[in-house]
Amino acid sequence: MQQTTAPRDIQLVRGVHLWGAVAINAISMIGIGPLITIPLVLGALHGPLSLVGWLLGALLALCDGLVWAELGSLYPGSGGTYGYLLEVFGKAKVGRLLAFLFVWQTIFVAPLNQATGYIGFANYAGFLVPWLSSSPWAIKGLAILVGIFTLISLYRGIKTISRIGIILGVASIFTLVCVSVASYAHFSAPQALALPGGHDSIWSGLRAGLGQALIIAMYDYLGYNQSSCIGGEVHDPAKTIPRSILISIVLVAALYITMQFGILGAISWKAIIPAADGSLPPLGQHVASAVVSTSFGPAAATI
Repeated sequence: MQQTTAPRDIQLVRGVHLWGAVAINAISMIGIGPLITIPLVLGALHGPLSLVGWLLGALLALCDGLVWAELGSLYPGSGGTYGYLLEVFGKAKVGRLLAFLFVWQTIFVAPLNQATGYIGFANYAGFLVPWLSSSPWAIKGLAILVGIFTLISLYRGIKTISRIGIILGVASIFTLVCVSVASYAHFSAPQALALPGGHDSIWSGLRAGLGQALIIAMYDYLGYNQSSCIGGEVHDPAKTIPRSILISIVLVAALYITMQFGILGAISWKAIIPAADGSLPPLGQHVASAVVSTSFGPAAATI
């Protein structure tokens, strides 16, 4: 009788330390999001009221982040929500069903979420290479190529991924800092603090646009839970996961709010918000480049 060998339990390498986990969370949060959604937040909450959206969004992210931090420290395995559903509801019947449904919807949601970043990257590339903007198929093709390049880049060991994450995290933070520095180089405090007039009072403005602004802000904050999704590859997960989540939320929130306030004082928010038909004006399509160009000239904006 032929003997069968029991399957070997494969142990993942715990190669992601604290700052690697923070970087992975941060790049998942930042991406291209804030550079393309700031006009949308301003369209919902005019002028300095937009800061309320970013502040409340950070508060919501912290509340949700604490949940992820606790789950990640209690069940430090890879898989995120899939693993938590199996652990909490059981690996048979209800837990298995919920985990299956989660994976099923993730098959649709995750690619769409990634695609927004690729499309945003391609649209910003149109600022550097103008002929791209004149060809929708060129923009789509570039977005697809960026997606393929991302997949190839991620086909690495976890320690290498951690190092790549730190490099990209520093680059993302540096980009936001550069935009902020450019905005404060020609900053007008009265312009930044000027409340909308007429019917757009503080209360009516918040009541009309806070919900929409929060949806957009939360899109820009999402990603702080990535370290918990790879918990099986995080070193000392009980401590590293909670710390990485909280540090990344506070860090990214500070960057967003600082940049938003600087943009308010550098250019008129009315020049970048969507029109009545939903279309963005030229300045609204490339806010970061517009701010840098205003402060340091077109050559600096291209860089």
